[in-house]
Amino acid sequence: MDYIKIRQKQEQFPLITGLKITEFDELLEEFELQWSEFHKYHRLDGTIRINKAYVSKKSQLPTSGHKLFFILYYLRNHPTQTAIAASFGMEQYQSNQWIHRLTKLLNETLDSLGMIPVRNIKELQDQIDKRKIERILLDATEREVYRSVDYETQQEYYSGKKKSIL
Repeated sequence: MDYIKIRQKQEQFPLITGLKITEFDELLEEFELQWSEFHKYHRLDGTIRINKAYVSKKSQLPTSGHKLFFILYYLRNHPTQTAIAASFGMEQYQSNQWIHRLTKLLNETLDSLGMIPVRNIKELQDQIDKRKIERILLDATEREVYRSVDYETQQEYYSGKKKSIL
């Protein structure tokens, strides 16, 4: 998959990464800092670097833009590691290493920008107050409702969708 060619297609880029090119570029600035700081002292597998850091000429993801594009593509589309490896011209074990490392770096980047998703209502209220947000759009999934022990309450919440086998 060619990051440079896809970047030139403004209609296609958001469908693949989930971000407009301007949003991608804003995120890329901070992501580059996170990557360079990590890469300076660590190898891809997370071990401490002994030799000086360099970028291999054979690297499948030569720039920070390529790396960010790779991880956003993976998170947006959820291909198998074998499929993403084939798309980016690498082996499956390499895609596994990149996915694990870049996911962690992306989360650190989002956290440093204050854009990490919140998980409870108190954190959400703090973010709303801190940023003076007037309008919110929620993207949520259905949560499990625990079954009441009381028979009357069970009947009240029973949707009738699940039929018992007789």
